[in-house]
Amino acid sequence: MNILDQVRDAVRAQHHSLRTEDIICFWVRRFIVFHSGRNPQHLDHSHRDRFLQYLQQKEQISPEQYAQARQAMTFLFSQVLGTPAATAAEPRAQNLFPSGHPAVLSPRQITCLFDQLQGSDWLLAGLLYGCGLRLTECVNLRIKDVDLNRGSLTIENSFLTKDRHLSLDTQLIPHLRIYMAHRRNQHLHDLNYGGGLVPLPVDHAHQRLTIQRHWHWQFLFPAPEETLDAKSGHRYRDHISEQAVERSLDQAARQAGIPIPVTGQVLRHSFASHLVAAGYDLALIQAELGHRVKDDAADKVASPFSGAVNAKTLSFQRGSEPDQIQETRAVYRIAS
Repeated sequence: MNILDQVRDAVRAQHHSLRTEDIICFWVRRFIVFHSGRNPQHLDHSHRDRFLQYLQQKEQISPEQYAQARQAMTFLFSQVLGTPAATAAEPRAQNLFPSGHPAVLSPRQITCLFDQLQGSDWLLAGLLYGCGLRLTECVNLRIKDVDLNRGSLTIENSFLTKDRHLSLDTQLIPHLRIYMAHRRNQHLHDLNYGGGLVPLPVDHAHQRLTIQRHWHWQFLFPAPEETLDAKSGHRYRDHISEQAVERSLDQAARQAGIPIPVTGQVLRHSFASHLVAAGYDLALIQAELGHRVKDDAADKVASPFSGAVNAKTLSFQRGSEPDQIQETRAVYRIAS
């Protein structure tokens, strides 16, 4: 079996996310290329150390990337090759938060942060903090995943084999209702101009183009521009990039005077921490976060969003064309 296939099987056996699988395979592939295509079964820890030193000293990758590479090598040697990583002293990535504990914002800092966010940035951050979503889960949300009548959100096969069903905060529902109406206008505009296609999940990739144009498959938070597929000649509208979301959060944090870097993971940690402070059972919080399968009979969790975020009237502006809605600054005013 190909070594990368072995890595993927080992990752899936531990129920890691698809993103984690891709990251580990990326660094394993680079490790193999670095050593001229040699099979890792014929390599040892000294080869691993040379690879990591090359990444840090020659390529000067970021601390976060170095941490990913190091963890990928540990996984390769311990879980795939069966040779646990040596505990020799090796340079570690610099932690953004020196205390070693996940960064958590106070309710006051959450209030200040959301006061600086506007439009779809406010909504997206509201789902990150209000539902405890991973950033990857949030940007990959599709219209079909949002049920406003029931006030629920569905995360399909995030970490576990069972879909996760979460409750939407009541303050988010009216904003999402109007936002999704304008999001539909944007989709109709794309259709009128020959676009409207969306990438489908791997298990639906064989579906016809008509399926890819269906409204319910569209991303909730789309990219500002459509992408031209050079091979097929079709235009697709993918989801917003995670980097764009992180930039918006970082800018809002600086404007709010928050002294630590704010990311999607920080909002997720804050969600969990504030639920703990509210007295919820740890197992229930873990189920909300997707770390364990949620019992259908379990109590519902009241989101900390409304208690920390001020009710807001979101104002947006119309695009240059009469029938076009600029999603990131769509036109509506609604008070919670």
